[in-house]
Amino acid sequence: MNKFYSLSLGSAIAFLTVLFSSFFTTASAQCTDCTANIRTVNVNLTANPDGVFTLDGTTRQGRCCGAPANENCIRFNITLNPDSEELRFSVANPAPPQGAAGYKIDCGPEITLGEAFCIQGQTSFCLLYCMPGGDTPTYTITVSRTTSSSDDVTIQAGCSADIGVAGVLESSIVWNSIAPDAAGTYNGWLSATSAQDTVTVSVPAGTTYPTFVDYVVTGTSLGCAGGTYRDTIRVNVVPGIEVNITPQDALVCFGQTDVVLTANVTGGAPPYNYLWSNGETTQSITVGVGVYTVQITDQSTGCAPSQASVTVTEADTEIIADAGADITVCANSSDAQLNGTVFEATGGEWSGGGGTFTPDNTTLNAVYTPTAAEITAGSVTLTLTTTGNGGCTPDTDQVTIFINPVPIVDAGSDLTVCANNPLANISGTISNPSAIAAWTTSGTGTFANASNLSTTYTPSAADI
Repeated sequence: MNKFYSLSLGSAIAFLTVLFSSFFTTASAQCTDCTANIRTVNVNLTANPDGVFTLDGTTRQGRCCGAPANENCIRFNITLNPDSEELRFSVANPAPPQGAAGYKIDCGPEITLGEAFCIQGQTSFCLLYCMPGGDTPTYTITVSRTTSSSDDVTIQAGCSADIGVAGVLESSIVWNSIAPDAAGTYNGWLSATSAQDTVTVSVPAGTTYPTFVDYVVTGTSLGCAGGTYRDTIRVNVVPGIEVNITPQDALVCFGQTDVVLTANVTGGAPPYNYLWSNGETTQSITVGVGVYTVQITDQSTGCAPSQASVTVTEADTEIIADAGADITVCANSSDAQLNGTVFEATGGEWSGGGGTFTPDNTTLNAVYTPTAAEITAGSVTLTLTTTGNGGCTPDTDQVTIFINPVPIVDAGSDLTVCANNPLANISGTISNPSAIAAWTTSGTGTFANASNLSTTYTPSAADI
């Protein structure tokens, strides 16, 4: 794929200032019939098709190409990048009188100073400049392309950027996507597909898109280039930038004076550039109480900066977690109602058990259902940890759920008493000594003490 440096000559020019003593030579070049003392400078502009060479403080001497005896000449042996198309030569400080001097390429016809000379296809030649006198002006050789295209670009999904071509007859220009997928598949992203030297590429947001699209631009070259111009510009597509600041609920911790904020970025084309509202440009900053905004830019084009904000507050007290008092449940009714509270933090999270939290483990007053193993073990300890601590150290607290076994009650053997002496001595047992037992009757008699396991029952007349 062809790739040029810029749409404009100026942004691609590499300036070379050359010490004259390093370039004097008497080597021969395409200019012929030169005197032995001809001032010669070798110029290498092969690095880029667009470039500038300057030379100061050098006198002319000798002659070439049949120059008059009263003139002194300077010869530049020039080697160019094969993509260079046009050359301009100028003289300044002092400049010769208007129309009094010109330059020659390979001893050819004289060319007016500053006038463009088409060099397409030539990579090595001689430039000769002759004038009477011994002044030491500034010589400038400028080479460039007359046609060029935009550099490859990177665009975020949901954003737009321009691509363009220069030095081409606008009415002849055609744009067309060629990869990936079939030709023309992504022409819908372009603001125009013909007769426009600059078009806008708009990448849709929220859709599935390729990582790149190659667009070919063709048209009739103007100026030195001539013929049909063709180049390929790649549009790289990256996800949109997303940024968040941590901690989200930033706190200056109790007893402290500042907190560290960090901008976390995904998407886009790294590396990222950070600009905080306090002027800092690092990913993380240390700040006190206040509101802070960060703007993020990347290496893509066409998108406004992405930003996020956070408010930093100051903790009035220490962060505290309170898991509540210990809880006792029965094995056959083991669901435990939790009663957690937090101070300064924005929430809490239960952990430590293998059972189930309803509705979830981030609800402070959740209901906990123990596992069978925890019921068998007789207890489980849960931990409440504060969340949303604003960058401060979380606090924890624990609560133990005691699970008593299901009590087994034995009222003793059935008794037979006489109607004339109906007082019955009864004695019951229970398997769980911590359980509370109470006698009840299906009749209407009375217990001496219904809360005692061993007591007496006096039947009523109706019972007898």
